[in-house]
Amino acid sequence: MTKTNLTESAESNFIDYLVCQLGKEYLGDDCAVIDNNYLITSDSQVEGCHFSLDYFKLYEVGRRLVLINVSDIASMAGIPKYIQIILNIPKVFDQYSIKQVYKGIIDTCAEYKITITGGNTTSSQHDLALSATLLGLKHDLGVCQRFNYKNGYDVVVTGTSGLSYTGLKHLENGCRDLTLASVSRHLNPVPRLDEAITMLEITKNNLAMIDTSDSVYESILHLYKISELGFNINPDLLPISPETINLSGKLGINPQAVALFGGEDFELLVCLPADLYIDINKAFKMHGYPVQLTKIGQVINNKEVNFNNLNDLGKFKDKILYKHLQ
Repeated sequence: MTKTNLTESAESNFIDYLVCQLGKEYLGDDCAVIDNNYLITSDSQVEGCHFSLDYFKLYEVGRRLVLINVSDIASMAGIPKYIQIILNIPKVFDQYSIKQVYKGIIDTCAEYKITITGGNTTSSQHDLALSATLLGLKHDLGVCQRFNYKNGYDVVVTGTSGLSYTGLKHLENGCRDLTLASVSRHLNPVPRLDEAITMLEITKNNLAMIDTSDSVYESILHLYKISELGFNINPDLLPISPETINLSGKLGINPQAVALFGGEDFELLVCLPADLYIDINKAFKMHGYPVQLTKIGQVINNKEVNFNNLNDLGKFKDKILYKHLQ
C-alpha cells in the first residue's frame, strides 16, 4: 500500500473556504438536509466544460441535467420529488433547439416521477448552460450521510468504474456508437436510486454513500476529510469493463488508473458493515438490478489513506482526473 499525499484541488480548497464562512450544518454531503426531512441539491451542465455539442444531442443535454441531480439524491437514499430548471440559451438557438433541450428534461422528470415547479430562462452570448435544483424526501429509515462509517467497514462500489471516461474518449474521437456501453454511460448516466434504497434497508442505515461523479479516488478523499478514520484501497479490485481495458491499451493508459481517476460514472461508493455486501448482492440479483457490489478496500482506524500501487497509477492522474476549477 502507498500512503497518499493529500494535495488539495482548487475545488476542495474553495469548498473548505465555504465551510469556514457558512458552517457545516448544511455542507458536506451530496445534498443538504433541511428540517431533517428534505434533501436539496443543485448541479449544472455547461457547454465546453461538461459537454460538447459536437457529440451531445440537445435532448441528451437536458436529460443529463436531471440525471446528475437525481444521482445526488440517490447517494443519500432519498426520493426525488420537485425540480427547478435554469436555462441559459445561446442567442443563435431557434425555438426547435430550445424545445429539444426542454423535452429531454420533461421526459426524464416523467420517468423519475419528478414535478417541474418552474425556474428561469435567459439568453447567453455564446454557450449553452443549464442548472437545476432538485428537492427530495428522505427515506423512512432516515438520511444516509457520508460520515456514517466505522472502523472495519468494507468499501464497495456499484457497477463498473471508468466506463464514462472510456465513452468520453470514444466520443472525442468521433465514435458515437450507442451500442457501446461506455458511450451510452457517458451520454446517459444511470442514477442508482433503487440500489441505494435497498442498501439502506438491508443495513438499517448503517452505511455511508457518495456517488462517483468526481471519480473513485476523489470520493475516497471526500469521505476521508470528514472523519478521524482512514482507508486501505486496492485499485486492482475495481471492476473494469472490457471496453475500458481495450481502449486503455490503445491510449497507452493503465486501465486501473482509468477506473480510479475517471469521473462521471455516477455509481455509488459505499462503506458498510463487513461482508454484508454479499447479502446485498443476493438482494440485487433477486430484484433484477443490473449491477453488483464489488469490495475494493476497508475502513481503518488510522487517519491515513493508502492506495495500493499508487506510485504506478499516479502518473496518469493529471491526464485523467477532471478538475472543476483550474
